[in-house]
Amino acid sequence: LQVPLMMRLPGRIPAGSEPRTLINSLDLMPTLLSLCGMPSPHSCAGMDLAGTLTSDDAGPSVESIYCEGKVSSPHRDAQPNAQGGDPRPWRALITQRYKLNVRTEYSIVDGLFDLQEDPLEMRNLANTSESRSLQGELLAELKAWGQKTKDPFPARAKQAKKWYENG
Repeated sequence: LQVPLMMRLPGRIPAGSEPRTLINSLDLMPTLLSLCGMPSPHSCAGMDLAGTLTSDDAGPSVESIYCEGKVSSPHRDAQPNAQGGDPRPWRALITQRYKLNVRTEYSIVDGLFDLQEDPLEMRNLANTSESRSLQGELLAELKAWGQKTKDPFPARAKQAKKWYENG
């Protein structure tokens, strides 16, 4: 989703460094705890990426990240809501080069972008003959993430409070 993240920790993170690793919001807690010299709880789902920040070492390899949400956004085929956006839940797979978006269910791909060639996401390659093979590979990886994380998409997930109370 290309949300910038800036950190400053004199003596640990070299000034002016620009790591290019993919990071998911789930990775923030174990990374920040590690930078503070604290262990992550066993229940933590994210990865400790502190090594990518504190040294020239590449640290763990992050091939892709899985994102989810229900943020209204413009979409060409959706019935707009009062704010003009698409209210359907979405999932996305982001790699160093590509971003794949689905809405409502995994079989409805509404966005595929080459972030290297098209960083502003102006050319949607979804459902085109030239990207059929790539789209299939990325969609399979997105589904694997969904299974790995036990994401009930397209069904709604239980509220977090209920999940923690009932395990």
